[in-house]
Amino acid sequence: MDQNASRKRGSGCRWTLTARQLASQLAGAAGRPIFRQTVPRRLREGGLFVRQPVLCVLLSPAHVTARLHWAREHHSWTPEQWGHVLFTVESGFNIQNDSRRAMIWREPGTRYRAPNTVERDHYRVADYLSGRE
Repeated sequence: MDQNASRKRGSGCRWTLTARQLASQLAGAAGRPIFRQTVPRRLREGGLFVRQPVLCVLLSPAHVTARLHWAREHHSWTPEQWGHVLFTVESGFNIQNDSRRAMIWREPGTRYRAPNTVERDHYRVADYLSGRE
């Protein structure tokens, strides 16, 4: 990894450029061609790997309170009680080739650091059905 790239590594910026985009930018700065395959190889050598960013949902104070209340209410449930609950998740699917999943370059062990997370205002719809109620 060259001196400039290693200096930027700790800057806290998100690594969301594709290898092709990075190669183009580096070639412009270096004034000579850089092969697209060289970029991921050098980043891996420097300890950066392609991963999906962690998705985190922004919760309002009311949501935090409701989740905490629910967790405390169900904390002492037995496996027998949980056996009567069915959790469901409605997940979407894509019939096109491009799933539009963003990939980032990050170091191992940095999964949950702020620069490696993507905040969303919603998440998949999840629900549960209880046979007790």
